[in-house]
Amino acid sequence: MQKVKHKNEEQRKFDPKKEFIKITKFIYERRLTYATGGNWALRYDNKYYCTPTGLGRYYLYELEEEDIIVCDKNKNIIEKGRHKISSTAYIHMSILEEFPEYNASIHTHGEFSAVFASVNKPIPSINVSLFYYGNNVPVIGFNKNFDILQKELVRKIKEIKINREKEASEGIMEYIGYKDINSIPVSVLIEGEGLFITAPDLRVGVTTAEAVEETARCIIYSSGIFNSPFTNKLD
Repeated sequence: MQKVKHKNEEQRKFDPKKEFIKITKFIYERRLTYATGGNWALRYDNKYYCTPTGLGRYYLYELEEEDIIVCDKNKNIIEKGRHKISSTAYIHMSILEEFPEYNASIHTHGEFSAVFASVNKPIPSINVSLFYYGNNVPVIGFNKNFDILQKELVRKIKEIKINREKEASEGIMEYIGYKDINSIPVSVLIEGEGLFITAPDLRVGVTTAEAVEETARCIIYSSGIFNSPFTNKLD
């Protein structure tokens, strides 16, 4: 007897383009990036779904399905959009190619993380939020040559993952909530630029971005409080 598919089962079927559009809107509405920058990529079913250039200028972060650029597993464009592919898309795809355990790569210019990137400072994990989403956020130098920049990002991501495995094996750090330590997202700041996140999927990626921004905000705000002449009144 043939099983009848219920409507809710059909609704649960994953649609990469619909998910991409939803995440794009969420990122902008949550102020995880600004109209002047930000791009991301999703790998699904051996294809890469990438943002077009000018997400803010041309689209105000409101994409239609035909705006999303799709590439095959060899990074060749198989579905064009109204505008050309983001120049950073090939960095995203190269990172995902290097790390098959991740399916999403996100680059943002966040309100608070950008402050740390601007002064070339890492974001330490001072609260629970960032601890659950990868811990400390290091910073690397910017390079106009995207091939070199992509190699530096890959090198730093590998370094972070090796350190995590060492910490976990020695009992120094316990990553709660993750069955596989390889699936924990990785965040890296680029000097004077912004934040790069690699994650198992887009939703984990944007949640990681939220955690990074919350931590950066706490550090910035608390620095203002405890350097204030009014600090003694808080005791």
